[in-house]
Amino acid sequence: MNKLLLSIEAFLLIGLLLLSPKSSADTLQNAIDLFDFAEANYPELLQPLAPEVQEIQGFYVRHYTDTGVFLGVQGDNIWAFGEILGPDIIYVGKLSEVITVNDVDITNLNFSSHRGSCTYYAENLFSSVRDIKRNMNFSGSVSIAVEGEECIMTTNNIPNHDFNDNSAGFATDVSEVQTELRIPINPVFASSATPISLTTDNAVLLNGVKVDLLAAAYYNVGDERIGCSNIDQAWRFDPMHADNNFGTDQHNAHTQPDGSYHYHGNPQALFEQAPLN
Repeated sequence: MNKLLLSIEAFLLIGLLLLSPKSSADTLQNAIDLFDFAEANYPELLQPLAPEVQEIQGFYVRHYTDTGVFLGVQGDNIWAFGEILGPDIIYVGKLSEVITVNDVDITNLNFSSHRGSCTYYAENLFSSVRDIKRNMNFSGSVSIAVEGEECIMTTNNIPNHDFNDNSAGFATDVSEVQTELRIPINPVFASSATPISLTTDNAVLLNGVKVDLLAAAYYNVGDERIGCSNIDQAWRFDPMHADNNFGTDQHNAHTQPDGSYHYHGNPQALFEQAPLN
C-alpha cells in the first residue's frame, strides 16, 4: 500500500520534468498520456501494461488485473483504486500536475462525440475567428473543469467559427462576455417538466455559445412587434421565420443587447449536416 501511494505521489512531482510537451485532441488522449506515463515509470505496480481503456460512469479507466489496480481519469482529475489501497477510491491530483496538457484549437471543428457525461470534455479550448462584416479578429475561449459533482464551463461567448456574414443584421456588435455555467456530472430527471422561458438557458454547446429557443419580441394587438417588457407574454415571435427579420447570420445566430452571440436555430458550423430524406 505505502509503496503504491508513494509511487503515485512521486509521478505527480516529476511528471512535468519527464514528459515532453504534447498537444491532445480530446480528453481520451489526455488519459492515455497519463496512463502511458504511469506505466513507463512504475511498471511493477501497473500490470499488465497497456490494458484496454474503458469508459465507466464518466471516467476513462485502465484496470491492471495482475496488480488489482484501477487508474482512472475523470475530466482533469486522476483517481486510483485497488485492493492494496483499501476500500476507498483515492484522489491523486490534476492532470496538469503530471503531464503537459496543452490548450486545444477547435477553430471550425465539427463536434461528433455522443458521450453523455460532461467529464469527457474537460479541457481548455480556444479558437481564432473573424467578425466578417466588421473585419475584426476574435479569440474564442472555453474552459471545462471538474470540481466535486459539477463540470464548470467558463466561456467568453465567442463561437469557434466566423460570424456576422453579409446575411446578418445584428442590432448589437458581438463582444466577449465572460460567463460561468455549472453542469451536474450525474444529472437526474426532474419530477416535472420545466417550460422553456426567457429566464432559463435552454442549452450551451461545446464551443461555449448558448442556445435560445424563444425570442424576446412578441406580438401586441395594434402595433404588432414590441419589446420584451412582459416575459410572460405567450405570443412570441418565431426568431427563425424569414418574415420576422431577426437579423441572424448563416449560423442562425445573432446578439443579445450586451453583445453575447447566441443561436436561435441549427448551428450550421458545429456538426455534419445530414441531408433530409
